[in-house]
Amino acid sequence: MAPDVPKTISYPVLSLQGILQETAKNYPADIAIVYGVEEITYEKLDLLSNQFAHALIKLGVKKGDRVAISCERSSVHNCFFRILKSGAVVTQ
Repeated sequence: MAPDVPKTISYPVLSLQGILQETAKNYPADIAIVYGVEEITYEKLDLLSNQFAHALIKLGVKKGDRVAISCERSSVHNCFFRILKSGAVVTQ
């Protein structure tokens, strides 16, 4: 091991949705997802995820509930973050 490489690295414990929120706050204009010809920034992904999560919660989805994804393979990541924001668990 090189002498300038640390043996351990400290990092904050964050959920996946927490990482998305932090990234959206720190790098809002950076591209998070390329969906066909559309590019979605971290800020937009976070906003869309919040909107979708609120819709799921209005439908009665609670923390720990399972929500299945049935969508095109290219949009799975988009759906994934949106479901996690509601506190639900993603299944396929």
